[in-house]
Amino acid sequence: MSRIRANQFTDKAGTGAPTFPNGVQVTGVSTLGNTVVGGGTTQLVVTGNARITGILTIGTSSITLDGSSNQVNVGTGVTLHHTNGVQVGGNTLHSTVLTVNNINASGVVTATSFSGSGANLTGIAATTDVRTNSLVVSGVSTVAAGSSAAPSITPTGDTDTGIFFPSADTIAFAEGGSEAARIDSSGRLLVGTSATTSTALLQVQGNSSSSTGGAIIQLRRGTNNVGIINNTALGSIEFSNTESTISAVIAAEADANWNTTNDYPSRLVFSVTADGASSPTERMRIGNDGESSIFGQGSVLNCRTASTSSSADVLMMRNGASSTTTGTVRFSVKGDGDCENTNNSYGALSDIKLKENIADANSQWADIKALRVRKYNFKPETGHSTHTQIGLIAQELELVSPGLVGETPDRDEEGNDLGTVTKSVNYSVLYMKAVKALQEAMERIEQLEAEMAEVKAQLS
Repeated sequence: MSRIRANQFTDKAGTGAPTFPNGVQVTGVSTLGNTVVGGGTTQLVVTGNARITGILTIGTSSITLDGSSNQVNVGTGVTLHHTNGVQVGGNTLHSTVLTVNNINASGVVTATSFSGSGANLTGIAATTDVRTNSLVVSGVSTVAAGSSAAPSITPTGDTDTGIFFPSADTIAFAEGGSEAARIDSSGRLLVGTSATTSTALLQVQGNSSSSTGGAIIQLRRGTNNVGIINNTALGSIEFSNTESTISAVIAAEADANWNTTNDYPSRLVFSVTADGASSPTERMRIGNDGESSIFGQGSVLNCRTASTSSSADVLMMRNGASSTTTGTVRFSVKGDGDCENTNNSYGALSDIKLKENIADANSQWADIKALRVRKYNFKPETGHSTHTQIGLIAQELELVSPGLVGETPDRDEEGNDLGTVTKSVNYSVLYMKAVKALQEAMERIEQLEAEMAEVKAQLS
């Protein structure tokens, strides 16, 4: 095609610009003023170099080539700038969904969330500050071992409190730069110590530098004192082989209603499982008044001493708070009433220095004469020996000497009061009454013997 001259075309629009009705094809360099090209399918074809020093608009302002600003505008949202790069919505880079194979950032990358496998997260230096509201890791996350002074996992602003890993298969917890607890490689929980010599799965060590720093394990019910009534469970320690099988229990319970301030009566209940049974039964309790009750079969209390000395005390009972207090102690044996030792001798404190208001006892002749000595055997269901015995019936003795009869509340296997009592006989006092009555009988016999001797002398 030959050179085009502007005066070869007409100004149909009256704008002073030539019009090319069938399009323009330029194979070299073309410099035109305001030129309108239109009418054909191909509006403008440039096979060489073309320079636009003004603004070229394609379509209805959808794409604008701005030569003066050296940028390409796509609508009003996207700008390709020769120095700023890609700008979206006025920002250097912004998009709702953006997939990038590689991002190299020398500044700070800020994101409201992150989601991914993390398999390709490499090259993050130890000093890099990566912070998000939440971190989800579906694979394995590795942190440094750390120490008690500088745990590897810490909360913001508290660098000496957190979790660290002092050795293989061991997790430790630090507070204020000191180790507070750890779970060692044997699965043992050690609190206040890092000792490895103990075989206990739980070891708690107190503050050895304080006189009140002994180890304490506290079980709390988790509610205030309102509504605590008799028999309310306060806490328990259960012993079992499996989760569903409980073999023994030490339980703390309310021993009466907690109704007033500083009035919190409690008791300890000890329960074990008998041979042939599948659940624990209460065998001992210590009430709020310190009274201990033992429930069992056979030998309920078996006391023995390792000492071979004949003066060793196997069981000592005193009435008083002081360990040296002495005085009258009531010892009651129920059931068969058998009480024995190797030489069948018994002793009780009787020194005159311990007694006062001493006087002769009144006559016991009538009381002893009124006693009904019975022959009987215990019922099999009572758990006592069923062999034939002789003795007294408490209800009958009560009609003669009520002071010799005691009562003990009946309780079920759980230790609950059944509202009935079992009566017992104070045989130790009864024996003294019998001795007094025997002395009276001896006096009468001696008097009769004297009278008989007189009669014989007169007859002779």
